Amino acid sequence: MRPFAVALACCALCATPSLAADPDYSTAPLDRLIDDLALIDSAVPGVTSQATYESFIAVDERPVFTGGVLGIQQPDGSVRPIQAPDVPLQMRELARRGIHTLPILIRHLNDTRPTKLSIGGSILDGGFFMFQLFGDEYDPRARPASAARGRGLTFKERSFDSRYAVKIGDICYVLIGQIVNRNLLAARYQPSAGLVVNSPIETPSLIDRIKKDWGDLDAQAHEKSLLDDVRASDQIYFFSGALKRLRFYYPSAYTALQGDDAKKRALFEAQEASRRAPK
Repeated sequence: MRPFAVALACCALCATPSLAADPDYSTAPLDRLIDDLALIDSAVPGVTSQATYESFIAVDERPVFTGGVLGIQQPDGSVRPIQAPDVPLQMRELARRGIHTLPILIRHLNDTRPTKLSIGGSILDGGFFMFQLFGDEYDPRARPASAARGRGLTFKERSFDSRYAVKIGDICYVLIGQIVNRNLLAARYQPSAGLVVNSPIETPSLIDRIKKDWGDLDAQAHEKSLLDDVRASDQIYFFSGALKRLRFYYPSAYTALQGDDAKKRALFEAQEASRRAPK
C-alpha cells in the first residue's frame, strides 16, 4: 500500500467510534432485559451508597437529590460534587413496560447473579463507611395512617464489613418499587458515613412481602393502587409520584381526574413547569 493510502486508512480508523452504539431495548424480550441487568457497573437510582434520589425512571428525567453527601474531598483539598446516577437503558425499558414486567421481576428477586457494580467498603479496610448494615426496609402496599410521615418503613440490621456485589435480584427489587410507586431502595446512604443494603438475596423476607403485596397485581388493580396513592395525602411530595406513574401507565385515567384529584394534578403540573423553566 502506498504511504498516502496508509495515511487515509489510519485516519479512517481514528474516526471510528471506540464504543458501540447504545443497544435498542425497545423490542427486546423480557429475558434479555433481565440478563442485561448484569451489565450495570455504576450507581443507579435505588442503588446508591452516598446519596439518595427521587425519580421515576420510566421517563427521561434527572434523579432529584433528596439527601446524603453533597461532595467528596479530593487529595488537593477541592470537593467533587456527587453526581446523580444515570439510568441504564435496560432498567428504563423494564420500568416502561410496567405491569407486564412485574411477574418476571418478582421471579428474579432471588437471582444471585452479580452485576458489575460493587458498593461499600469499611473504613477499617480503607473504605468510606464507618458502618454497613443489611436491613429489611420495606414500603408496604397498605400504608398505615402515619405513612405520609414515615412511609411505612421498617428496619432491622445485620452488620458487614466488606464491599457488596450488587445482584440482579437487588435491581429487580428497585424496579418493582418504581412500577408500583413504593420506595424500595436496595442500597442507600445512612448518616453519618453509613451504608444500608436492603437486599432480597440477603434478607429473603423481603421477597415474601413483595409476593404478598404485589404478586397478584393486574392492570386494573395497579391503576386503583395509584389512584389510592394520589388520594392518600394532600402533600405534593407524596402524591406526585403516583401522578407521574398514572400519567405514564394509564393516561386516560390521568386525564379523567376530577374534583380534588384534578386540583392535585394541576398543582403537580405547575410544579413540573416551574422546574423546567429557565433559571
